[in-house]
Amino acid sequence: MVLGSHRSGTSAVARALNLLGLGLPQNVVGSGKGNGLGHWEPATIMPFNERLLESLDRSWLDPKPLPGTWREEVAAYKAEAAALWQAERATGTATVFKDPRLSRLAPFWREVLASPPLAVIVCRNPFEVAASLNGRNGFDSRHGFLIWESHMLEAEAGTRGLRRILVHYHELLRQPQAVLEKLAAFAGLSGDVAAAAASIDAAQAHHVEALDGVFENPKVPEPVKEIYRALLAPDGLGDQGQFDRLMAEHLERWQALSPGSGPSPQALKRPETFFGRSQRAMAGNQPELAASEARQAIKLDPKKAAFHAQLGKALAACGDADKAIDAFRDAVTLAPGDSQLAYQLLKFMLSSRRRDDALAEARRAVKALALDERMLLLGASAMIDSKVAGEAIMAIVQAMGLAGASPEALLLLAAAVRLKGHVAAAAGHARQAWQLAVVQGRPDLQLQAGWALYKLGDAGLAETVFRDLLASPAQAAEARTALDSLLQYAAAKQPPASAAK
Repeated sequence: MVLGSHRSGTSAVARALNLLGLGLPQNVVGSGKGNGLGHWEPATIMPFNERLLESLDRSWLDPKPLPGTWREEVAAYKAEAAALWQAERATGTATVFKDPRLSRLAPFWREVLASPPLAVIVCRNPFEVAASLNGRNGFDSRHGFLIWESHMLEAEAGTRGLRRILVHYHELLRQPQAVLEKLAAFAGLSGDVAAAAASIDAAQAHHVEALDGVFENPKVPEPVKEIYRALLAPDGLGDQGQFDRLMAEHLERWQALSPGSGPSPQALKRPETFFGRSQRAMAGNQPELAASEARQAIKLDPKKAAFHAQLGKALAACGDADKAIDAFRDAVTLAPGDSQLAYQLLKFMLSSRRRDDALAEARRAVKALALDERMLLLGASAMIDSKVAGEAIMAIVQAMGLAGASPEALLLLAAAVRLKGHVAAAAGHARQAWQLAVVQGRPDLQLQAGWALYKLGDAGLAETVFRDLLASPAQAAEARTALDSLLQYAAAKQPPASAAK
């Protein structure tokens, strides 16, 4: 387990351990803002850890201590955590398990893992951490210092009883070979130390500060200086009595700063806190609360497209279509090149039967996002809904040029060609869609193709499609209804009402 504050060099240490011989998780988080070389943490467990914190009304950016009963409160997540780890762990070797959130959640994961892990705690100059968090996230220095303080004290407390080692980031940058030799010996690894040392790129270490400067800097709070002195001592993690005292003082300060179990004042200044609350409210089927929290996030940061999209989802769930569309439009305006946002807006317009709005948005999105196959097909669907067949056909052809023929594209093409009056050609496209859906094992699209064939006059093939689907567990009930309707109305040469719909 690699622990430490955010922006402390845990990613560099995790990668070095991998090069020394440890396996990486099956799915790792890639590079991102402020970390161009990659994060090296398990892609499924990082959001799970954040979900654990959110269940306690915390998040990665909230330095407030967890509630006293937090381990009991998250005990129900252990089975899920074990399954995630089993899927992520490397095969045939020990695995690097890195996530700064482990600094706070180590006791939980120690109960989940089958055997006691080794613990590597990475410590970086707190002034550098605060400066880096300011540069990447806009946190003020006080907020950054509090994040460092909570992560370092909780990492120390949460790893007691484990074999552990403290790695100072400034030493890793200055003497990577010597530090990694110690790390390899600690972990019993025989990998290429020189290759691992070569992975340590000092240019990636932004906001470097002289070591003595942190103790002379009046902006650094005295408790932070004291914790850092304890960590810089020759015995590092050895004086547990001293750390017990530092932790007790830390908890006492927080009791005065933020009494109660709710988020910290620092977290309540951040729009991400309210965005996360809105998402949890939506997951809990509380759309009114979700809308209120999303509005608070927007108030704190009105230029974040994701916050407006979240408000749109919440308002849509509340049944307020007009305001939902306005919110989605605001999101698209803020991020005009984001095809996912444009897709959400158009999909909602279609589901709300706003044909004129949907057609206008489809034309805009298809023009702006012509290299997005999914957007092109949804735009074509809006055009067909408004009976603009020519533009729909052009969009579908573009989509097929990007991704090839698909059952979805062929069904839309059949509908558009039918609007142009070419029934035989439309039936041909519907047959192709059915054949491709069979090959791809998509009974849902086979059912759609069956209805299209019946509406286009090929009742015989439609009946075959429906009868074949009677053996499909997922589509058998709908296929039986479709077949009964077909047989009931076929003699009268009238399409069943459900088919027309």
